[in-house]
Amino acid sequence: MIIRSKTKAEPITKPFLRYKLYKKGKMLVTSSVAGLSIVGMMVTLSQGQVHADTTTSASTTQTANATPTQQSTANSGSNSVTNQVTVDHSTLDNAVNAAKQAGMKVENKPTVSQTVQESDVPKARQDIQANESSQASEINQKVANYKHDKQNYDDYSGYKGDTSKLDASVQKAQNTAGLTVIKDADHVQAPVDASDDQAINNTKDKIQKDTDGQIPSIENAIVTQVHNNEDYANKEAAYQAAQQKYQQEVADWKASHNVTGNTISASEINQQLILGHEPNATHTINYVSSFLTPSSDLLNETGKGELYETRSSITGEVLQVTYNNLTHSSYTDGNGNKHLISKIVFTFSDLNHNAMKVNGKSYLIIKDDPAAGFWYEGSNGVTLKETFYGQDGNPINIEPGTGFLAITSLNAAYGNIPAGTVEKNGSPVHVESVSVLNGGTPIALLGSSIQVMGNQLVSPSTNDYANDGKGNLVFGLHDGTTVSSPQSASTTWQGDNWDGNSSETYWGTGLVSLNGSSITLRFESATQVRDEGTWATTQTIIPQTPGPIYDGPEKPTLKTTEISYHHDVTHAKK
Repeated sequence: MIIRSKTKAEPITKPFLRYKLYKKGKMLVTSSVAGLSIVGMMVTLSQGQVHADTTTSASTTQTANATPTQQSTANSGSNSVTNQVTVDHSTLDNAVNAAKQAGMKVENKPTVSQTVQESDVPKARQDIQANESSQASEINQKVANYKHDKQNYDDYSGYKGDTSKLDASVQKAQNTAGLTVIKDADHVQAPVDASDDQAINNTKDKIQKDTDGQIPSIENAIVTQVHNNEDYANKEAAYQAAQQKYQQEVADWKASHNVTGNTISASEINQQLILGHEPNATHTINYVSSFLTPSSDLLNETGKGELYETRSSITGEVLQVTYNNLTHSSYTDGNGNKHLISKIVFTFSDLNHNAMKVNGKSYLIIKDDPAAGFWYEGSNGVTLKETFYGQDGNPINIEPGTGFLAITSLNAAYGNIPAGTVEKNGSPVHVESVSVLNGGTPIALLGSSIQVMGNQLVSPSTNDYANDGKGNLVFGLHDGTTVSSPQSASTTWQGDNWDGNSSETYWGTGLVSLNGSSITLRFESATQVRDEGTWATTQTIIPQTPGPIYDGPEKPTLKTTEISYHHDVTHAKK
């Protein structure tokens, strides 16, 4: 706050003559007395609001009035004469104008008048000018301070120092493959007083030191990532060479074994999805159709779980089960980030009732462990939607070519039912299949009897094994008859029980390549067999396939680096 007084010249009253008549003999003599009155020489200072929070007061302005030093009286009457007194205001006016030009506001103070003797007029004028000179000096100093502080405020509000070297290093890091650069929020330094040059300089030095101090870490990260990239390129080249050699070996094996069609061997699969056995899993049933009721029938060979029954087909959602407390399941994405699968949700729908059970019921059997699959009995099929969730509660997206389900134990028996024989081909006696409805693609496994038929995985001919101890396939049909045939005539499988031998599991296995956070599969069983039940699983262990075995290096994963940086900023306070 700046206060100034301004000199103002007021007119003095005209000198006056008072006349008094004196009688001297017979004549009148007039004697005159001259008087000088001075009024209105005053100085006022108005207040100015500026950006610096400072108040200064000038001396109270004065008006000087002069009175006559002597007074004479003649006979009677008087006369007065007025003279003009001037004061030089230029010094104060110039200071006030400079303040206004700097952006300061100036206001006037109230005027105070004072009467002086005629003889004191010079001194009064001198005092007035001295007062104005003092005020002008104070105003000029305040203007200088104001300009200084304003310049500091403009220069250092949002000041970040010289970031050119840091920005160049950041740009170099951003251009380095595999190096992620994160810009953190600005580090805001404590504001400094615009009038405190020393504090401003200290803060500037601190900002510059912190800014430049980040550069070595960024440069080290660049060196590290360049090394990672070179290492990855060398390993990738070795991997591609080994893969090319292996693909040629597979092609030669297929040609020598008359294998046709689009198939894939176990060694060619990049399996990043793991659905392990979960002995400590807990599960809750979230929805059960009104047409499905808990059953008290024995589970028999199906093991631990919950059994539900119905006497009719159910269209739409049938049952939803949520598995929690999972600790042996995970997915690693294409960037090498591992996502723990903490929850899996099975949603069953469209259960088909076929009345093949003697008691006329259809069953859906939920297992305690999601890796153990499920059973459906007395039914031609059911749809399963399987969704995987991470620890954050959100669905996990499975990228194409990185997650596969192995659909195992897909039995198939065909034959001539009226003749009671099982043949290599013919009408379905008991044929299990899986159709991919959404979220994946069916793939045939090298050496397997399961082929891709549209969106379906199924064996087009009998793939089952002898089960009566005499080399025969024997099935009891729902009408009480049986079909059977010598193994050698009825099946393409010429070995032991492939459905119970891990080294031969591939024979009845098809694959599904996942794409997305859920997979929808339709499990079906075209069966004429009495009291037949179907066990369905979705595993991630890919059975070993026949033919060449890949023994080269694994596909490398690029090691990545992450670095962060920030800018420092400060503000000058008024």
